[in-house]
Amino acid sequence: DFQPFQRKYTSDIIKIQEIERQVKIMEELLDTYEIFRDTEVVGQDLQDEKRPGDASQIIDAIGKDIGDAYKKLKEQANVEQELKKQLSQQEDSIRVLQQIDQFLQAENEAQAMLRQQRDQQMAVQSGARSDNRSPSSVPLLEVTDADQRDVGFKYFAGVVTIGQRVSFERQIFLTSRGNSFIQFDETGDNDDDKIPFVVFFLGDQLKRSLKRLCQFMNIQICYESDDQRSREELLQEANSKRNDFYRIHNATSNQLERDMKDVSQQMKRWKIALLQEKAIRITLNKFSINQGNNFLRAEGWCPTASQDLIREILDDVTKNKGVGAPVVQPANPRGSPIVPTHFETNEFTASFQAIVNTYGVPRYKEFNPAVPTIMTFPFLFAVMYGDIFHGSFVCMAGIFLCICASCFGAKESRNENVKSFVEARYVILLMGAFAIYCGLIYNDCMSIMINGFNKSQWGYGIDTSEQGGNSVVLFQRGTGGTGVYAFGIDPVWHGLDNQLFYANSLKMKLSVIIGVTQMTYGLFLKLSNHIQEGDMISIFFEFVPQFLFMMSFFGYMCFLIIYKWCIDWRTSTLPATPSLITVLIKMILGIGTITPETQVFENANFQKTLQEILVLIMGISIPWMLVFKPLLLRSKHNREMAARQIHGVVDEEQPAIQQGGGGYGQLLDEEHGDVDDDEREEKYQSSEKKAGGGGGHGHGEEFEFSEIVIHQLIHTIEYVLGTISNTASYLRLWALSLAHSQLSEVFYNQTIGGAMGMAGKATAGQIIQNVASQFIFLMATIGVLLVMDVLECFLHALRLHWVEFQNKFFYADGIPFKPFS
Repeated sequence: DFQPFQRKYTSDIIKIQEIERQVKIMEELLDTYEIFRDTEVVGQDLQDEKRPGDASQIIDAIGKDIGDAYKKLKEQANVEQELKKQLSQQEDSIRVLQQIDQFLQAENEAQAMLRQQRDQQMAVQSGARSDNRSPSSVPLLEVTDADQRDVGFKYFAGVVTIGQRVSFERQIFLTSRGNSFIQFDETGDNDDDKIPFVVFFLGDQLKRSLKRLCQFMNIQICYESDDQRSREELLQEANSKRNDFYRIHNATSNQLERDMKDVSQQMKRWKIALLQEKAIRITLNKFSINQGNNFLRAEGWCPTASQDLIREILDDVTKNKGVGAPVVQPANPRGSPIVPTHFETNEFTASFQAIVNTYGVPRYKEFNPAVPTIMTFPFLFAVMYGDIFHGSFVCMAGIFLCICASCFGAKESRNENVKSFVEARYVILLMGAFAIYCGLIYNDCMSIMINGFNKSQWGYGIDTSEQGGNSVVLFQRGTGGTGVYAFGIDPVWHGLDNQLFYANSLKMKLSVIIGVTQMTYGLFLKLSNHIQEGDMISIFFEFVPQFLFMMSFFGYMCFLIIYKWCIDWRTSTLPATPSLITVLIKMILGIGTITPETQVFENANFQKTLQEILVLIMGISIPWMLVFKPLLLRSKHNREMAARQIHGVVDEEQPAIQQGGGGYGQLLDEEHGDVDDDEREEKYQSSEKKAGGGGGHGHGEEFEFSEIVIHQLIHTIEYVLGTISNTASYLRLWALSLAHSQLSEVFYNQTIGGAMGMAGKATAGQIIQNVASQFIFLMATIGVLLVMDVLECFLHALRLHWVEFQNKFFYADGIPFKPFS
């Protein structure tokens, strides 16, 4: 193994990165000068662009072209900026020279103020010649005899930016110690963020200090009072220079724009070529080179079905290139023994696979949870969101997204939100279709039951018997009172006092049945994984007791629910109506006792014996899970260690994967004999160290019986408690379905239902109230039921899949297969 900087093609990669830096700077220049560029590179561009035949010199050729273009654009841009700066300076000078007369109107006022300050300072200075003068009596600016000869009223003018104005004014005051007067043009046009100014002062000494300050703050001085030439002459010269700079700047800008447009047309091609070459060299750096530099060797993964395609591609790219034919053959790669996982997906299955991969990637050859998720995920969503009206909107949204993807190219949208919804269009479509299906079962359409199919099989009549007393009663239609509504809940329940109690009971029991069924299905998927792995210990001492524990309590509970639904209470001889919750509690706490409140079967002794057997199975299954598997793993490990001590730790003639070690076997270079003896000996010693850790527990780790016991204990406790908590978690199906139906009922009754229920002749107020009620109903339906509730049910369906369902069989610790792109 080599460090990255030691690999052969690292220098080329560094060179390409330097060229890419130049390309990035040129892109910034194009953006600065607002030159249109279409330089965004996508994956399809890399596939469509063909590499030239002389690809060996492509980096040097592209580097020369880009380097020349970069140097040319950089120089021209610098010249253009310098010309623009000089043009701006000349325009500022013209502006100041044209306005200097306005500034000089305050000259007399400034001159009088400054001369008065000078006279006061001279008087203080002449009266303080004694040696015992205090520091407080020293003037801020002493005026000597030599200074008196040089003192004269002076000024200079220039421009300052708005951002510098306050700090410049303050620094002028501090530098001159108050012996100056500054004035700004407050009435001028400040669109260019610059303000003309003039500073009045006395003496050449102060002039030098103030000019140094302007130079330090990068402030332009356009005119000085000591200038020998007149302002008219300076103004004429400035106008001439401005015209010259303007012509030169325009010519330079036009030429720069033409050059930038030429570069922008080639930039995308350059970027594609650079990305291709860099990706190729990054990949080549992963190849190993033998000592003679005769061939490259790479080890990696590919789908089994793609081997022929890879051979064809390699043959095509090496044909007539003067190199040997490439060889592709199965090998045992070095490095991690974890095989990456790859699934072939299409537009329909990709979204469901993404739902699973968000939680974790399946191991290699592990059952893929995305297969059942295609049906179970939208179904669980629909159980919580079952409504014919609202489900229709979700279904129509899915149809609309499918049409947009097929006819309007929405799949290629650059808006990430739009693209995400389009990719999930089939998930949304199935969610809506299943929501309509469950809405038909619940007979729920905006909290209104539909009297469709074969009409309600219950009717109202008058009981004329002596016991009835001519009271209104419900009777069941059909021959002998056996009529049944064709599909779903009979609409007769709508509006009854016990409608909510009946719906809650039904949905709660359906939630439990669905949850136990799905978890049991997860256990059988776990069985398929164990069969695939050949792990018979886990089958008999993990799956079997887990299945028995699940069926002995929760399976029995589901059976009781369905059995109780099938009882004809008109002919039943049971002493009382049993409560299933009480039956299950007494089954555990009161083993062997059947009371009238807990009797479900006609034969109480049969129920007693059955429940005793089920409780016994529950009790046996827990130590079955806990004890046997760790003991069997230790026994298997001891047998393997004894066999190795007898036959030798490692047999060189057998691959390591057959020896129970931690690797995949001998490497490709060992098979071809191009590894020296020292390297083979080093690998041999490494295999010896790993050989003791195989056993039945896996992956070449050292076998620790205590860790195995602790792991199995945690796993057993987690499963036993998890079956209870997971079953309770499935009650969210009932809770969210109840919430959805009640919200629908409240929104309807408090808006449209209340408005339509108003009696009397329609008035203007009633019409306004009706329109307002419809608007409120529409907003509440869209905002709460079609947005928030959809998102809520979607998240809870995710939770049920990721936690309650997949934890029964899904390891979720695989590595995704990432093909070279």
